[in-house]
Amino acid sequence: MSKPLDKRKTLNAEFRWRVCGNMLMSALLLAINSKVLASCQTYDAYFEEAAARYEVPSNLIRAIASHESIGCDQWQENPIDKGCGVMQLTGDTKTGAAQLLGVSEDSLCENTSEGARLNILGGTAVLRSKRCWANPRIKTTADFDNCTLDLGEVALTANEKHKLAETIEPWWFPLSAYNGGGADGKIFTSNYPFRVWPNLSFFASGAKFAYPPEIKYFLNGEETPEGIRVAYDANKEISIEDDLLYPTPSDLQRPGVTGGIRWVNSTYDAFDVVLHRNDGSAYAAGNACQSILSGEPGHVSASGLVWGLPWNWLSAEKELLLSAACSAAETAVTVGSGNEAGEPGTYRGLTYVYNKSYYWENGEGWKQYYLDCAGSEKTPAGGVWCKGQAIGAIPVTAQWFVGWTCIWDGNTYLCGCTDEQCSNSYWQAQGVTQ
Repeated sequence: MSKPLDKRKTLNAEFRWRVCGNMLMSALLLAINSKVLASCQTYDAYFEEAAARYEVPSNLIRAIASHESIGCDQWQENPIDKGCGVMQLTGDTKTGAAQLLGVSEDSLCENTSEGARLNILGGTAVLRSKRCWANPRIKTTADFDNCTLDLGEVALTANEKHKLAETIEPWWFPLSAYNGGGADGKIFTSNYPFRVWPNLSFFASGAKFAYPPEIKYFLNGEETPEGIRVAYDANKEISIEDDLLYPTPSDLQRPGVTGGIRWVNSTYDAFDVVLHRNDGSAYAAGNACQSILSGEPGHVSASGLVWGLPWNWLSAEKELLLSAACSAAETAVTVGSGNEAGEPGTYRGLTYVYNKSYYWENGEGWKQYYLDCAGSEKTPAGGVWCKGQAIGAIPVTAQWFVGWTCIWDGNTYLCGCTDEQCSNSYWQAQGVTQ
């Protein structure tokens, strides 16, 4: 008579096999991640240069490169799509990158240190050119063009530009457009972001970046709820939950359809979700904490010195030109009205901000820091003036900060005005209250 099966031994053996399997998988993933990090670190200086130059999070650039060149480890031309370099630039993307950088297409593919630098800068420049697809107000390609030119109501706000520079999530639709997503009258996604997104964790100590909500899967020939007819190349793989699958999995097969796309509701506002920085830490924009909101013509007394006031005396609205938003980590400061294309002669017109500033801490005195341009690049190129608005961060312990703003009236620059005649010019001061 055979002995009864000892279920405890069977379960214990199964448990041990599962533990061993999980340990082996973890070790394999650790080895893969270490190789990816080591390969991509070769180009760290170029990733950081591209991030600073084009205001794109550096780890997003790394994640794209890691996906495109198999862990930043493939340089040679791809025989299928003729892509080259760390960013595997192909076709229109390669042409656009060369035009944006003002270099030849061949230079983007040279297997040299400078070739790698140009390849990364070029790919990032193209991605930056797509950033207006993040804008929830964009409905048509005409809107997109106006947003790119910073025109009208569809222009990105200074706060939106700041979020694009600092956080990952708003880049979902631009990343899709980078790989060909986007259509007149609609915004739709491709499978591409689903392939790049998991790579972000390689460079953020394992931190996870969530996918957008309302993701659905549509097969070839079907229509999304927005009326977009799915047309997909059956010769290419499709992506289901991080796994690349080809041909179409049996549970999704239907007569006459092969392949499909993922779709994200275009009402999804990537600015209006919990945002995360490069390292996966939560981004907190903070609450308004400036202490001076309005007042009569005069001056501000701070640390024993006299300063100008932080609003625009040359406009009827007297809008704030210096504001602050406090969080537990830092105080974000904004200097300037944001107007980059005001009509000459109007006092709400073109504003320039000096990129050098100072903040005051009790017992520490005044300390210098620099502002970053929130809109256009420095004027002239590489200069010290920001067109429209500038942003920066100061310690939470700072009680005051100052700025220098100038408004062009069509004839002269009016700077640091403390009355409507602009009879005197002062550095302008704003107080901070936590």
